[in-house]
Amino acid sequence: MGRLRQYNQVPIDPNISDSHAAFLDWVMSSLNVLVGQNISGAGFSSLSTPTVDPTTSQITSKGSRASSLTTPFYSKANSPTSVSIYWDGTNGSPILTIHRDDGTVAGPFPGNQTITGLIASTTYYFYPYFDESAQVVRFVSQAGAVGSPPIAYLAPSITLGQTQLMRGHIPLASNLAITGITTPASGSTSPVSLGGGGGAGGAFLGNRLI
Repeated sequence: MGRLRQYNQVPIDPNISDSHAAFLDWVMSSLNVLVGQNISGAGFSSLSTPTVDPTTSQITSKGSRASSLTTPFYSKANSPTSVSIYWDGTNGSPILTIHRDDGTVAGPFPGNQTITGLIASTTYYFYPYFDESAQVVRFVSQAGAVGSPPIAYLAPSITLGQTQLMRGHIPLASNLAITGITTPASGSTSPVSLGGGGGAGGAFLGNRLI
């Protein structure tokens, strides 16, 4: 559909009432405003830029999110006070890739994270996510976090889980927020899978964290 034509005057009909004439004036003025904004079609195709980015603040979240799946993280205890988390292709881990619901695959995004300053025989919980804007893996770090860097928590938290899956974040390694990592009483451990993650995982996390 081409650009709509603007009108300067409503059709003249001496038989209509003054209220009908006023209504037609209002309709013509309103339509001219829309025509001036170049809305010449219907739906998204009518927009000058018919592309919506769901990671921006322009969309109000009502509980629906784009879906995605991610490859798993792996972890191992280096000592009773130190653990490492891998998504770089080492220690059994695949390199992180993100499989989106539009059929695309983003990545690879290799990396790893070591956390020190922990306590032996203690379970710690972590909340990693992929930052869509920066295109990097981050860990939630808020009040109550322990370790170095301070990204380990001594109990699961729905508030931390909420931060992990905020718009623009893709939750990673969901088991880190559910079962966590337990440091050994002594020595080190072999690498174990922490599971994958992905968008639209709030129902799974919410069921375990509330």
